[in-house]
Amino acid sequence: MDLDKSDIKMHRFEQSDVIGENSRSKGMNRERCFWVILAILLIAAVIGVSVYFTKNYVKKSDDPAAGSVTDSQVGKKTTTAQPPTGSNTQTSTQATATTTSVMKPKPSLEELQRRVDCIPEYQGRQVKPTEELCNNRGCIYDETDELGIPVCYFSQKKGYKVTGVTETPLGYRVNLENRGEGPFGDDWVEAFDDPVFKRYKVPLDLDLPKEKGDNPKYEFSITNNDTFAFQIKRQSTGKVLWDTGVGGLVLSDQFLQVSTSLPSVHVYGFGENLHRTFQHDLNHTTWPMFSRDQAPSHQAYSNLYGVHPFYTCMEGGGHSHGVFLLNSNAMDYSFTPLPMLTYRTIGGVLDFYMFLGPEPENVVQQYTGDIQYADIDHFDANKDFTIDQDKFGTLPQYFQKLQAQGMRTVIILDPAIISNMTMGTYEPYDNLTALRGSVMWPDDLKVADADTDSTGALLGYVWPTGKSVFPDFFKKSTQDLWSRLIVKHHDTLPFDALWIDMNEPANFGTNEERPWNWPEEAKPYWSLHCPTNNKLEDPPYRTKAAFLFDSEEGRDGRLSDKTICMVSRQGENGEYFHYDVHSLYGWSETPPTFRGVREATGERSFVLSRSTYPGSGKYAGHWTGDNDAAWSDLSASIIGMLEFNLFGIPYDQDPGVFGPEVGEASRVAMETRYWLLPYLYTLFHNAHTEGKTVVRPLFHEFPNNEALYGVDKQFLWGPSLLITPILEEGATEVTYTIPDGKWYDFYTGESVTGYKGDMKRVVDHSSNIGLHVRAGSIIPMQYPATNTFYSRKNGFVLLVALNDEHIAAGELFWDDGNSVDTYETGNYFLSYFMAKQNSVAMSIAHENTAGLPSMVVDEVRVMGAPVGVTRVYCDGRDVLVLSDLGLPMSREFKIYWSLESEDERQRHDCIPEAQGRGVEVTQTLCEARGCKYKIGASQGPTCYMDLNNYGYKVMGDRIDTQFGFTYQLERKSKHGLFNSALNPDIQKLNFTVEMRSRDVLRFKFDDARGGRYEVPATLNLGSNKVTDTRYEVKVTSNDPFAFQVIRKATKEVLWDTGVGGLTFSNHFLHIATRLPTRNVYGFGENIHHTLRHDLNYKGWPLFSRDQPTSWGDYLNHYGVHPFYMCTESQDKGHYSHGVLLLNSNAQDYSFTPLPMLTYRTIGGVLDFYMFLGPEPENVVQQYTGDVQYADIDHMASQMDFTIDDSKFPGLDTYFKELQAGGMHIIIILDPTLISNMTNYEPYDRMTSTNSNIRWDTNEYVPLDSKNNKSDLLGYVWPNGKVVFPDFFKNSTHQMWEELIVKHHNTKLTFDGLWIDMNEPANFGTNEERPWNWPPEAKPYWSLNCTLAGNLYEHPPYRTSRFTILKKYWFG
Repeated sequence: MDLDKSDIKMHRFEQSDVIGENSRSKGMNRERCFWVILAILLIAAVIGVSVYFTKNYVKKSDDPAAGSVTDSQVGKKTTTAQPPTGSNTQTSTQATATTTSVMKPKPSLEELQRRVDCIPEYQGRQVKPTEELCNNRGCIYDETDELGIPVCYFSQKKGYKVTGVTETPLGYRVNLENRGEGPFGDDWVEAFDDPVFKRYKVPLDLDLPKEKGDNPKYEFSITNNDTFAFQIKRQSTGKVLWDTGVGGLVLSDQFLQVSTSLPSVHVYGFGENLHRTFQHDLNHTTWPMFSRDQAPSHQAYSNLYGVHPFYTCMEGGGHSHGVFLLNSNAMDYSFTPLPMLTYRTIGGVLDFYMFLGPEPENVVQQYTGDIQYADIDHFDANKDFTIDQDKFGTLPQYFQKLQAQGMRTVIILDPAIISNMTMGTYEPYDNLTALRGSVMWPDDLKVADADTDSTGALLGYVWPTGKSVFPDFFKKSTQDLWSRLIVKHHDTLPFDALWIDMNEPANFGTNEERPWNWPEEAKPYWSLHCPTNNKLEDPPYRTKAAFLFDSEEGRDGRLSDKTICMVSRQGENGEYFHYDVHSLYGWSETPPTFRGVREATGERSFVLSRSTYPGSGKYAGHWTGDNDAAWSDLSASIIGMLEFNLFGIPYDQDPGVFGPEVGEASRVAMETRYWLLPYLYTLFHNAHTEGKTVVRPLFHEFPNNEALYGVDKQFLWGPSLLITPILEEGATEVTYTIPDGKWYDFYTGESVTGYKGDMKRVVDHSSNIGLHVRAGSIIPMQYPATNTFYSRKNGFVLLVALNDEHIAAGELFWDDGNSVDTYETGNYFLSYFMAKQNSVAMSIAHENTAGLPSMVVDEVRVMGAPVGVTRVYCDGRDVLVLSDLGLPMSREFKIYWSLESEDERQRHDCIPEAQGRGVEVTQTLCEARGCKYKIGASQGPTCYMDLNNYGYKVMGDRIDTQFGFTYQLERKSKHGLFNSALNPDIQKLNFTVEMRSRDVLRFKFDDARGGRYEVPATLNLGSNKVTDTRYEVKVTSNDPFAFQVIRKATKEVLWDTGVGGLTFSNHFLHIATRLPTRNVYGFGENIHHTLRHDLNYKGWPLFSRDQPTSWGDYLNHYGVHPFYMCTESQDKGHYSHGVLLLNSNAQDYSFTPLPMLTYRTIGGVLDFYMFLGPEPENVVQQYTGDVQYADIDHMASQMDFTIDDSKFPGLDTYFKELQAGGMHIIIILDPTLISNMTNYEPYDRMTSTNSNIRWDTNEYVPLDSKNNKSDLLGYVWPNGKVVFPDFFKNSTHQMWEELIVKHHNTKLTFDGLWIDMNEPANFGTNEERPWNWPPEAKPYWSLNCTLAGNLYEHPPYRTSRFTILKKYWFG
């Protein structure tokens, strides 16, 4: 039993050698006992338990306890199962039934449904379930009146006995002893050396873990040692998922059978069959699995083109699991209403894999455009890799014309290669013959000359006019040749993709007088006749794939009918019988076809295959076959789509044309599908990368709603689109189901909420297909065009379907649609959409769209938007409708809407501290600050300034000055934010404008009384007023005061304070301006995730701090740069300007999407400089080798101007050697100087000249925080308290320069300096101790700046993010 990953279990039952007429011993003793091993391998990560039965060559154990399985052997408590009450059992293991005249109690219905049929062939026309035949098979005969109950069934006393258990690296191996002969003999009796590999196994490698896993989701236990049976349970619920206690286990050479009861009747999958319902009918139904050229509408209960032995089961409680049997021989699967499932196969091994989900989509994940089709008619005489020059001579030119119009072309390839062409005239056959690359007859089988070519290849007859050979794709040389032929054919006919057909493989007229398409006049007739009296051609159990086709005339159906002979050989050395690998033919053809078409086209391309097997979905899609395009085929196609999505082949069904009466509806459906292609494309991407389904049943999204388990006339595209087609001709009403939650009609936007299982809709021939959008979804769409080549160039549309919480989400994957492996190589675009409350935004997860057409969102449609929306804000614009947006998807965006009549984007936040962790926006706090409080804003603040009587007004006339002009301003009646006795509003201001340069404008707000701190930096401006400026300053309002800065050349307004909010108090200054565009860059030092600022209510602080960039967003780091640049409107020249606020106090800047910029600072003046460019490089111009680094470690005790000679002896000599070699040396200096060292010159000189930062002698100084000169003490890297040089003092400048020169001349010949920790940094401020203070050095100390009542330490406004981090700052 292999357990691979904790979600999947596997069971494997194996036999011995390969099967064949000449490969097994004659005259086996059927009376003796023999042995079988059950190997249980436990790998528990995602996959689960692999159980396989094999013959055992080990002698029978003499240990009398060998038949008992203990807890220590299996790891689970085991019990012994008892036969059900009243069941019929045999009293011996002889192959005869016992009759008696004693009246037996009537079996219960459950007991009847547990019967495992011993004569399933009675469903054909040749075998009757007689008592004699039943006795011959060693089964029990008991007639019953219950319909469908078998009258001949297996005894539960027969089977296998446990004789021992051994632990293996991956699980366990259980030794089993046969307790009786099977119905067809040849039970596994002979010993062999390698039980795992001697018998045929499917050559399909699964990606399983190599080690036993932990914490499996399942529990495996043996429930009966005497008649071996086991159970698999789900750990979390105790639900039994598999239980073989129903009996019927048979392991013989050409008949392997296992039965299990199921946890529920909700079973899906298996194929490829025509199932009339998606949920299986368990009323005693049997289906074959054997790939065959069998159209879906021609025979009920038949197998079609492919084989998929995989099913899923809903257990209840929303849980689901799946089971896969890795076996490619002809097989059946049967159900009873118990519910019970029986597998029968005629070869290989029983190798099961169970997938534990627990949700339906998890199970499938674990398991694993408009184009024109060219059918076989274009071939010359139906020969592959040819063109009929008479009928289709201009086909290459036609294809090129279609491709120039954006169309795609697909041609067909059948595997059969005609053999009767003159040597040298048909390259495919010549090359295949040279390689001996065809399916071959066995070397030891005498074959008529008419049935083989010169190489021994099997001949058949399909479409070409002549006998054909069949390429053997299990041979590497054949695969390579096939790919080369595809590439060469593309040089002649430029197709885009390939459709491989007839690859079951199909052969016409096998075992008949002549193929149906053999020319009637071409005598003598010939057809392929497969050997008779051969166990491979006519196995003892023929499976339903053969007996379903028993003729009324008495002819037995054969496996080889409509295909090639079972005895033929395949593989590099003929190691496979076609008997074993028949159903793998299409699977083996697909990879070389896929490689060939990709190499030929150089693009992604695709392959469409008629015959498939598990694993085919990696290389090919599938269509649902050659149906009759009847109305009944519509509902069948839904089931086919759902099943193939379970099988990992998620191609959707293309709408058929059902006459002119539905033509308009079909056109609408096709146009709708074009609209939805981006959504579908994303679903297919998720199928490729995550194994999700594209088309899925309703219960996959709603697994807890059992009422949906049987719904198969509707389906979902992904999680979000519910499709309800009209499936009956002339229908006037459609009954349909709406799943849980809210759904919107795609066409009308009307909503319906809650599960509704019996809804009615009136329809006619012109009605649209029912289409509902799930609330909570965002569907990316695109304007349609005549084909995808053109539609992919169109704008996108977002369909936002809000749920009751006004939330929705979606995603878009996009690439060029052609290139190979774009996801793996990173050449794609991936974005996520999120709607929340009153907004929808796009975030970009990955963007590499070089070569793609420009991606633009042109329209947003919102379903469920609140009534009364008055404003919609899109990328900073106030728009009335969400169309013609032109939003480039190369950058993130946000759209939001509001019920407010005022423009939220102009609101000034009254409680910006709420961005931290210590302040909450409340109505009480809001009103205490004199502000407005209004909830329901889309994105803007709920507490904002009341601008009535707020700000300043002009006093008197303009006063001209030497450099420009001045306005005197007086505060209006309403107090400013944070006004208090300690922080009074400044009553009178001067607004000064200086025009001392053509390109540079200065404007400044200052206290009219003067005396406020200003940055001691002088800009190099002109000494006279300039009249020929690029700008104009215009006062637009005297009361309240507002002004604009306008570029003269374009009349574009660059600054506009008409948005209000001017505040000027002692410790809080606030000014805001409308910006000309959203193209804003700069400010720092902060982490910005895009060069262009996100203006959607974002804010950052400006306050230098020892703050690593890895500590998060919206923080300031080491430096402060209150400078930004803005590019102006494109229609006005796309000029640029920059603005500097010359203020060094703690401050922050924030944006709204108006766009509006707000500055807040807690000191100084508002001193702005605008640089007019006009080019970006001009703005920067106006605003203003190879090295080796030596870090602080080279200093003695990390003290400036020292060298640690013990760790860095000869450092100066080393530096000189580097310099001689052309290198340059940079050393580090931190500004702090240790204070507790004797004869440390830097400290002694700085202290003696009063050159350090000092405490205010009028203020309280915390304990041990100053020296005898009242210098402030801190703690950084040196092992002791430090002082901080005050570089605003000339004495400090002189001293620092002298120390640097002396250090260079006498100690270390460096070339440059790296100054660090100069925010300035201090460790542990306001904490118990610095992080690097030695733990053993007590008492602890750190600089404490929590001075009560001090407005410098506790300003009324603490600037952005101050409440988040106070570390590493000294005051």
